[in-house]
Amino acid sequence: MTRRLFLTTFFITVLIGTLGLLSRVQTVEASGTIYIRADGSIDPSDAPISTFDNVTYTLTGDITSDADGIVIERDNIVIDGADYTVTGSGGGSGTTLTNRTHVTVRNMTIKNFYNGIFLDYSSNNTLSGNNVLANNGTGIQFFYYSTNNILSGNNVTANNGYGIWFHRFSDNNTLSGNVMGGNRYNFGVASDIFFHTYLQSVDTSNLVDGKPIYYFVNQSNFVVNAAAYPEIGYLAFVNCANVTVQGLTLTGNGQGLLLAFTNDSKITGNNLANNLDGIFLDYCTNNNLSGNNIANNSYGVVLSSSSNNTISGNNITATKTYGIYLYSSFDNSVFHNSFVNNTNLQVYAEGSNNTTWDDGYPSGGNYWSDYTGTDLYCGLHQNETGSDGIGDTPYTSDFPWVNDRYPLMVQYVIPEFPSLLILPIFFIVTLLAVIVCRRKHVQRE
Repeated sequence: MTRRLFLTTFFITVLIGTLGLLSRVQTVEASGTIYIRADGSIDPSDAPISTFDNVTYTLTGDITSDADGIVIERDNIVIDGADYTVTGSGGGSGTTLTNRTHVTVRNMTIKNFYNGIFLDYSSNNTLSGNNVLANNGTGIQFFYYSTNNILSGNNVTANNGYGIWFHRFSDNNTLSGNVMGGNRYNFGVASDIFFHTYLQSVDTSNLVDGKPIYYFVNQSNFVVNAAAYPEIGYLAFVNCANVTVQGLTLTGNGQGLLLAFTNDSKITGNNLANNLDGIFLDYCTNNNLSGNNIANNSYGVVLSSSSNNTISGNNITATKTYGIYLYSSFDNSVFHNSFVNNTNLQVYAEGSNNTTWDDGYPSGGNYWSDYTGTDLYCGLHQNETGSDGIGDTPYTSDFPWVNDRYPLMVQYVIPEFPSLLILPIFFIVTLLAVIVCRRKHVQRE
């Protein structure tokens, strides 16, 4: 063997060995959690994370953990995933920030934890360019009092809970260029984004299933309809007034349509299906929800701390829990709706009362698919012979205190013409039935 051939063979052997060694350190089977400690140290010290200045921490290999993935205990740092993957065993959180500020988490893939990224009491942080997917719970969760954070350019997909969830008091966060899709909460319905609080800015570069998010804040006197907004991935109004939302199809979202601190608006003629909530009102007053088809959602219509709203002429069907859920909401009017085959209860009320469940006689109340009464009589007191399309006995329940005095016998169907005509025509039909009943009564006399 010549000297040149020997050296070449030796060099190739060393190179292959080196590459093999490097390939073995790419995946670390961590039995516990990796910590970025408050003093800047990495625990355990052999974790595949490097830093030269205790400011920027860069992953040097993939990480697998059977607990939490990376727990950050230091402020004012950058965690750069360098396109490596942190994989869990179904529990814990991939990256955890508790009481942290000015931390950047970027360029990391996080999968198969319970929560992908979890923030609690953490503010002024940045999450950018991360892939958060296939976690058993929420992709990115902002728990209590996590404010003024920036989310930009993250892909949050195929998580078994919410895609991005903003919990109570986690407000004034900014979203830009995030992509969501295929996230599922309970009952398998789409829950890509869900708010228990409200954000500073969400621009239309954020996508849900390839469609832009429209998040209106502090606006009034405008219309959102299918002609002006042909594609909507998610729609929300915060602190708005005199808004009309008409003729939209909103499917596969967390809250199909969210109104918060929004008043004097009309939601009419929309199709809201296969969402976590069909329509969610939070701290809203004097809004009118009419002529909407609200079907196959986990919750049909949710009112939270919302009063003096009118819900009329809607089809609320096949809800997986409650047709209407009232929480601390008072003095609302609910009539001329069809409640059909809602799984648990047609209506559930918690800390709510003084809701009116009918529009008087002869206008009538609502259609209830589980109503078992008859229609043999007519009149204000339902004591005159002859049917009038109204049940002879009220539709009542001890809990949640429903008292529809004039339940309708025929399911209300939303016709295929402008929703402004729906209620007048329905009223005319009912009135004609009453007139016929009256004439029969007069002829017998």
